[in-house]
Amino acid sequence: MSLLFALLALAACRSKITVNGIEVYENYWKQATTAIEPLATFQMDCPAEQLEYLLLKRTGRAPTQVSVQGCGQKALFVRRTVSAGNMMMIGDWELGVPIQPLEPEQKERGQSL
Repeated sequence: MSLLFALLALAACRSKITVNGIEVYENYWKQATTAIEPLATFQMDCPAEQLEYLLLKRTGRAPTQVSVQGCGQKALFVRRTVSAGNMMMIGDWELGVPIQPLEPEQKERGQSL
């Protein structure tokens, strides 16, 4: 019974979702937005409930570039990756470019970086 539970838990951890046309593991996307949220709220001086996330790039099935839009601004957060033989090391999320104001047409269309 515990083997069945372990297999079901493993399958749940590896469920895939598509975020704006890019397929990633669901738990990786949740981890990314959870890690980025406090950085974005601080850097953008914007409440978390006003932030919108857009996946721009992945490495494997892990998000590595996420655009965040909110409070009339946009920011790019990146996660550095380093390959070491057969292993891939993933670093912390950081601001990739200076925060920019949204262009008026981007505000209307809800576009991001």
